[in-house]
Amino acid sequence: MPVSRRDRRRDEKLESRARDAEKRVLVERVSGLLEKARAALDADDTMSAEVELRAALRDVPDHPQASHLLAVVCYRTGRLDDAGNHVLTAALGDDDDAAIHADCGVIMNLTGRHAEAEASSRHALSLDDTLAVSHSSLGVALAAQNRDDEALSALQRALDLDPNLIEAWVQLGNLHLKHAREIEAVEAYAEAARRDPDNPIVRANLAVALRRAGDLDAAETQCRAAIKLDPSAVEAHNGLGQVLREKGDRAGAVAAFRRAISERDDYIAARANLAGVLFQGGDLMAAEAEYRAIIAMYDAFAGAHVGLGVVLLAAGRLNDAVEAFRRAVELQPGNGEAWANLASALGAEMSDADMDAISQTLDDSRIPVADRIGLNFALGEGLDAKGRHEEAFQAFRVGNTLRREDQERQGQTHDRAAFDERIEQIIAGFDTARIASLRAGGSSDSRAVFIVGMPRSGTTLVEQIIASHPEAVGLGETDGIVAQLGYFPEGAGSYGLDDVARFAEGYLSSVGDAVGAARRFTDKTPFNFLMLGMIHAMFPEATLIHCTRDPKDTGLSAYFQNFSAPHPWSTDLDDIANVLRGHNRLMDHWRRNLEGRVLQVAYEHVVNDLEGQCRRLLAHVGLEWQPECLNFHANERPVLTASNWQVRKPLYSNSVERWRLHASNLGALANL
Repeated sequence: MPVSRRDRRRDEKLESRARDAEKRVLVERVSGLLEKARAALDADDTMSAEVELRAALRDVPDHPQASHLLAVVCYRTGRLDDAGNHVLTAALGDDDDAAIHADCGVIMNLTGRHAEAEASSRHALSLDDTLAVSHSSLGVALAAQNRDDEALSALQRALDLDPNLIEAWVQLGNLHLKHAREIEAVEAYAEAARRDPDNPIVRANLAVALRRAGDLDAAETQCRAAIKLDPSAVEAHNGLGQVLREKGDRAGAVAAFRRAISERDDYIAARANLAGVLFQGGDLMAAEAEYRAIIAMYDAFAGAHVGLGVVLLAAGRLNDAVEAFRRAVELQPGNGEAWANLASALGAEMSDADMDAISQTLDDSRIPVADRIGLNFALGEGLDAKGRHEEAFQAFRVGNTLRREDQERQGQTHDRAAFDERIEQIIAGFDTARIASLRAGGSSDSRAVFIVGMPRSGTTLVEQIIASHPEAVGLGETDGIVAQLGYFPEGAGSYGLDDVARFAEGYLSSVGDAVGAARRFTDKTPFNFLMLGMIHAMFPEATLIHCTRDPKDTGLSAYFQNFSAPHPWSTDLDDIANVLRGHNRLMDHWRRNLEGRVLQVAYEHVVNDLEGQCRRLLAHVGLEWQPECLNFHANERPVLTASNWQVRKPLYSNSVERWRLHASNLGALANL
């Protein structure tokens, strides 16, 4: 029997009512599950919340609110990738819920998807412009894309809306630190710490800014406070290691970095810092092992390849070092340190393609200032080696200007008048009679050979020659004397015999393990020339060697060197001339007042008569002639200074009177 039209309409109504009833039951069931999930989240019971939410999503796949809450659960339990997937599903399913899009912005930033974070944050703000968290997320996303002016505005807007938004204060501090605005960074982090004093991450960040601003004691206090709040705070342990390293406490720094790594084995920053401090301590094998461990974990980290290259260079493995630097610039074309090392190692062999790559990289305004400095020094080095001296000098000038501005922001400057005054204080306090009276408290140990002089005057070369003797060991630039006396010591009137004995004992204790059974050991710390009077009082039987070089060549070489130490005087030709004049004045005083104990060795004489000067050096040091000292470049001992690649090569003469190539640009050096 055929079905009538009325019957069909009746059946359709019945089916629609059944579907509506089923839908109501489903909606009620999902709503109940969501309520249970929210209650569980409020009680911090993420496991129960996830069970309820997954049940809801089985009933209604891609349900926006259920997907959103599941993203929150994944975020709280550290599953950021899953959180990202779920919050994107929620955002696609509900275009009008500002909270969903706000959380999407936060999570996209955490997963490194900053363009999506920007889009989500902007959409949330289009729905509700008063969402402080979305302004903050927008700032983070923009900063990650190097749109820093926009980022700064977004973060300031977030804090205007909610001054207690700690994340925004921290990100504001990060942004200031990125641009070397250390004082502003300290202020931002300090405000975050004031509002959330029990937050160890905030204190660890504050410590970084304080260290960068030069307040090491305050930085250490903040690190230790963070560790007290959370003994497993890896950032605080890493920060403490950096502070202790700068304070000269290498053993403490190593312990702090190792503690950070013990808490998180894949903490790359702490491993890199550990490798660096091991290198500074001369343990090249351990440093190389750490860098290779980092590369095995994360080969794309250019900094690890740079660090490895520096270690290999110090060990004399030049080809391997160049390969490591090449890998670094392949990964990060703007890595200034890698390019600077390549330029130094390759010299005239640097290709035109390399030079073009450096120049093109410098055209990118987003390159950080530290890399920009290194790139300019690399460009100058390469141009100079290729005979393009005027262009080279201009590149060095730009590099030094940037370096000087960066140091001034950190409060590191050279005060010519203060330097001159200290030189006169040292001269006035250490005359022949006073030095002689202090010697009675000194040590009878005669093993030490103190090599002093201006940086770039040949001190590394002289040490390498002596250290090539089988009965000698070279310690490089130690901090032993500075640790006892500090730089620029006050007049000798404040010291007594007990002080001299204590200084000598402390110094020998600091170098003891490295010296071993050697008959002689060298301490090649150029600026020890400031302390020669006290050094002689501490060790009357020690050998003193003063390295000299044409002051124009010395000054120019310093100007062309991007020192790892601050050396603010080296960024300006007038300042360099000031330091050279003070150095010469003080060394004249020491020669008059140290009873002929100081042997002067001219770099030019070593170049012109290597064997004669080698024999003279060894005789003064008290060691018998050994012909292997002529092959100093074959010595495989670690060399950690700026001249490390040079002393791996046979002696060459093209550094003598190099200043003539730049005679028109010498400035104050021309009068020396």
